[in-house]
Amino acid sequence: MVLRAALVQALVVLPKRQREAIVLVHLLGYSPTEAAATMNVSVSSVAVRRKWITGVAQRTTSSTA
Repeated sequence: MVLRAALVQALVVLPKRQREAIVLVHLLGYSPTEAAATMNVSVSSVAVRRKWITGVAQRTTSSTA
């Protein structure tokens, strides 16, 4: 339950479109192509959003380790 709360807390601070990309791809299992079609953006736009949040997560994880 702690992990779920941390996930929700992390998601709510993201800008809406980044949150949407993360939820579609990482939580709902959409491919980047499917997520892009759902979001009405390019696949590269989804990739940029995913890359940005992955970098933030890695920095956050390494600073708490």
